[in-house]
Amino acid sequence: MVGLVPPDLRDRWAAFSVTDAHDGPAPIPATNEWARLAAREARTSVRILRITEPMTWTNAVEAGRITDPGITARIVSAEVTLTTTVDGRSEAERTSVELGLEFEGPPTRSTWGFVGAVTYTAIPVGTS
Repeated sequence: MVGLVPPDLRDRWAAFSVTDAHDGPAPIPATNEWARLAAREARTSVRILRITEPMTWTNAVEAGRITDPGITARIVSAEVTLTTTVDGRSEAERTSVELGLEFEGPPTRSTWGFVGAVTYTAIPVGTS
């Protein structure tokens, strides 16, 4: 939650949360990976499977442990397909992805904004 992020880091938290690969792959590739993907003419498509509110979030709000009216959490489950070209041949890698995200919006802000990615799980499904 924003309140737990030190104030001097809050302006960088959203970007850091989707690029940090310390504990495993990150939702957004590292700088050197972008060059490899560009060389392979990579493109990605995403199919959202479901969006839910985490039960732990709901329970924490109901119990009064989360009191900020402008922050909410969602879990986004999706299938991501990364298509690349290798030796003139197209290859597609499918990955099942789940992201735990936090957003901030009304009544504390006039519009919704991305706060950060709390969790990220990516499981390869197959290639074609």
